[in-house]
Parts: sequence; C-alpha cells; structure tokens
Amino acid sequence: DPKDEIISEWNYAPWYSITFYTDKGKYDIELFLGSLGFMTLPSGQRGAFMFDFEKNKNPSDNKKR
Repeated sequence: DPKDEIISEWNYAPWYSITFYTDKGKYDIELFLGSLGFMTLPSGQRGAFMFDFEKNKNPSDNKKR
C-alpha cells in the first residue's frame, strides 16, 4: 500500500536537528522519534546513541495547570 511507504519514510525522518560549533569544528546531532540519535564529529565520524528525555525530566513539568 503506498500509504504504508509514506508512513515508513516519515518515521525515519529526523525529529530534531542540532548543529553547533566549537574550536574543534562543527558537530551535527539528529534526534529521531523512538530515542535514537546520531552525532557527526568534525572529522566526519558518525555514531549512534540512545536518549531518554523522561529520565532527566524536571518533576515540576508534570504538575497540572
């Protein structure tokens, strides 16, 4: 089904991208839904990591307004 292909592509699109610079060069980070991230170093090396926003979440964020 063509709709399945569209959803599959969407699931693997970066959810959030970050670029920052230091005296060592440019760093790129891409975060994907499902807690997967990739970081690219100035040398071009790339690695994957898992992140968990819930673990470091501020308890006050859960208060009802």
